[in-house]
This record gives sequence, structure tokens and C-alpha cells, in this order.
Amino acid sequence: MSRFSQDLSGYKAVVFDIDGVLSGRTVAMNDRGELIRTTNVHDGYAMRLAARAGIVLGIITGGHGDEIRNRFEPIGVKYIYERCHRKAEKLMELCQTAQIEPSEVIYCGDDLIDIPVAREVLEEMLRARGEWGIVTDLPTF
Repeated sequence: MSRFSQDLSGYKAVVFDIDGVLSGRTVAMNDRGELIRTTNVHDGYAMRLAARAGIVLGIITGGHGDEIRNRFEPIGVKYIYERCHRKAEKLMELCQTAQIEPSEVIYCGDDLIDIPVAREVLEEMLRARGEWGIVTDLPTF
């Protein structure tokens, strides 16, 4: 059950940060110093359903790693931008490529670097607050 009461039917895309939003606020490392991210399986399923329904899905993250594409491309995330520190510029690139307006995007981020992106889409930033299941908290489109 969603915690949001807003009508989101006018939106065409949802764009996410990774660390702290689609993964937990802490990230484990293996003995080689590589990050090990965990994600919520319910979020993955909700994202797959959204993609099948025609919702454009994107990720704009400062992080990087093969596991990001390996996890999210198969479930329908078409736009994945890694190592981004100017996220608002990448959002505009995504909008131009996907032929959507920034006002048709919901952006989910949880850090200071995400504030300019949230302003760019002219919507209140959705904060994950370290909770699991941000995607399943979004209402049905």
C-alpha cells in the first residue's frame, strides 16, 4: 500500500539514485574493496511492472559498478548514468533522449547532490530515509 496520496498519472518517468534509495544506506565491501549493494526484490518487481506499463525508468548515480547494470537493465531500466556528479545535467540529457519534459519526471534521491535534480524536475524530492521499498511506496500509475 502506497504512502502517497497524490495523483501521479501525469508522470511518464521515474528516475532514481542508487545508494540510499534503491540500496540500503550502508554498503558492504569485499576483501578487494569492491562494493556489495543489496536491493529490495519488491522494488525490482515494481520497476519491472512499471517498465512494462510504459513508464520510463532511469538511474542517475555517483556510484558505479557492473552490478548496477546487471541488476537493473534486465528489469527495464533503460537509462543508467554512473559516476555522475552533475546529476541535473544528466537528467536533462535523459529527458531529451526519452523525449519527455522534466515536469513529467519523478526523481527519488536522498542526498545533497540530489537537490539540484529535484529542483530541475520541479517536484518535491522523495526521500528514502534509509527505508527499504521506495519503489513499492509509489502509488499505481
